[in-house]
Amino acid sequence: MSRQPNRLAAADTHKFSGADIDRSKPLGFRLNGRQIEGFAGDTVLSAALASGIETVGLRAGEPIGLSERFAPAVMPVDSTGDPTTALPMERMPALPGLNLVTLGSLRERIAAVGPLAKLRHWLLGPGRTLNLRLDDPGTVGGAWRDLQPQATLETDTLVIGGGIAGMTAAATAAAAGDMVVLIERRPALGGDARFFGTLENEEAPDAAITRLSRQLVQMQSVTLLTHTEAFGLSGTTVRAHQIEVHDGRAVARALAIKAKRVVLATGALERLPVFPGNRSPGVGGAVAAFHRADRYGVWLGKHTLFNTPHNFGYRLALLAKDAGVQVERITDARVNPQSRFIDFCKASGITLAGGLVPKAALPAKSSLGGVSVRFAVAIEDISQETAPIHADQFIAAGGWQPELSLWLMAGGRCGWNARAGWLEGQGKLEGVVLAGSAAGFRNSSACMQSGRSVIGELLGRPPAPIDDRQIEAIYESPDGPTPANPRREAGKSRAFLGSGFGFAARAMPASRRDPVSVVAAHPRTLELEDVAAAVQVGDIPQSEAGIVAAERCLGPGVIANGGWCMPSPPGETQVASTPPAYLAGRFGPKPRLSIVGVGDTRFFEPGCLIFLGSDETDPAKAVGVIIGPAPGGRSGGLAMIGKAPGGAGAKLFVRDTSGPVQVELLERLKAAPSA
Repeated sequence: MSRQPNRLAAADTHKFSGADIDRSKPLGFRLNGRQIEGFAGDTVLSAALASGIETVGLRAGEPIGLSERFAPAVMPVDSTGDPTTALPMERMPALPGLNLVTLGSLRERIAAVGPLAKLRHWLLGPGRTLNLRLDDPGTVGGAWRDLQPQATLETDTLVIGGGIAGMTAAATAAAAGDMVVLIERRPALGGDARFFGTLENEEAPDAAITRLSRQLVQMQSVTLLTHTEAFGLSGTTVRAHQIEVHDGRAVARALAIKAKRVVLATGALERLPVFPGNRSPGVGGAVAAFHRADRYGVWLGKHTLFNTPHNFGYRLALLAKDAGVQVERITDARVNPQSRFIDFCKASGITLAGGLVPKAALPAKSSLGGVSVRFAVAIEDISQETAPIHADQFIAAGGWQPELSLWLMAGGRCGWNARAGWLEGQGKLEGVVLAGSAAGFRNSSACMQSGRSVIGELLGRPPAPIDDRQIEAIYESPDGPTPANPRREAGKSRAFLGSGFGFAARAMPASRRDPVSVVAAHPRTLELEDVAAAVQVGDIPQSEAGIVAAERCLGPGVIANGGWCMPSPPGETQVASTPPAYLAGRFGPKPRLSIVGVGDTRFFEPGCLIFLGSDETDPAKAVGVIIGPAPGGRSGGLAMIGKAPGGAGAKLFVRDTSGPVQVELLERLKAAPSA
């Protein structure tokens, strides 16, 4: 049996040999007591996946797949166990001789060394699971965001995101005389451009990435930081976490990067289709599958089933088939879609079916793994489903959500774009701009134009027009919405809304008429794709999506005070008489509308959470939330507060983008009516 069952064979006849790995330099290391084989250039995650590990563990009895969006942090077995020193698997380089253990499980640390490790390896073999308990998934991700900065960098322009928009912005700023820092969380530059390809007459992605990479390397005023993830932004100060290799060891450091200007070229997330079992082992998105194969030559299994709402899924299937993968079938949520890639798939003999969305995916009852997938007909007034289809891997492609987390963290606004089906950035921030697909642009040329335009805008020039043209629909059908099971189905497997550590799930009916709000039922931090999915399935109203995102999508981490605060609201504002529907039950059955005052002139933005203590950051422990401006043009805000000690004069803390702010409870108005 191959020690790397999920590694594709190298060949000149296909594009999935693994551009980032050197197959002439094999290496081995241990993870939770198991021997992992890989190559120079692998990450710990890519080597683990190549070696057949596809499951993180169980959450409420349900197996959860290992992926780039959800992978536990790791640390050496002989380390102190400090979670701030654990490193993310997806960014940590695989190095020979490592002996690692995943975070979050004492029994894994015990079983990873000595006789127990040898016994388990003999009994279980190489294993397909990391065997973690995920009842509290936040404990497995590491606490590296809590590290205080170990170094401070200063620059004129900071670009976050090394795709073609970010690379263009960095080159443009450097050419204008700026000192530039460009940070990218992946090991290499290029972003997702190679997945999307090009329109007619556009520069090919490989050519554009090569050209821009060479240009940036030759610019002495540009500092490139790969393996570096930005996780906090206040004003124009960014917090980031970098992993480097020194003397054969992976070493991390926390950075504070102070800039005059910040470009957020953070790209777009691929949404998770909503159906029971959508996070089962072997189920994953199209973009993640492409990067595994393109960069590392990794593909889960030999038989793959596809479902896609866009034409890029067909292109991925063709590339996989060229690499020797058996494409069982491609299903499409759209009816009678048109594309040159669809024609190519037909000519290649691939079975196609339209008008189908995933109904459920369950782990196959086999020691060899895989998934069993049923589809529902996505046509109104037709209630039918297919027989189960088995495959080693089910690629469930989704739509797109611009990555706005840092934008929101810095105080930016967002709102629902019904035509595009995503949350989009709105308004402006001083010294901070969105670029590329983070700003909603689609084609490669538009993303590069955007990178040039935002630098001009930051330097005081008017924004240049951007041509984001698409191929006519008669030739290439537009993207459909992210697939979602049209019914809310109770069962052992849940329909999760996102792919990360939050595990928000589709609301299930408390009664036949009353589905529980996803916000009330899930008091943890939400992710942007959670909110976008909840809007699509009707759990959050479109009009309230931006407010929910502002309140619930601020990631963990201590952010420096950038001096930003909300401007004074113009004129008199009427007091809200009822809380927003999405907050029903969030702060208990009988919250009260209250006015909170502050000792300066700031006005809190709706969505700022209220806590009993200044050191509290967990959204689940918030006692209230700002829902609007205080009446009469006063500073502070109008709040909905649940259980809080004391009446008028009580001291509480509002957490805004500058940190915790002490406020005084000035007046309780009345009990907030039920939404």
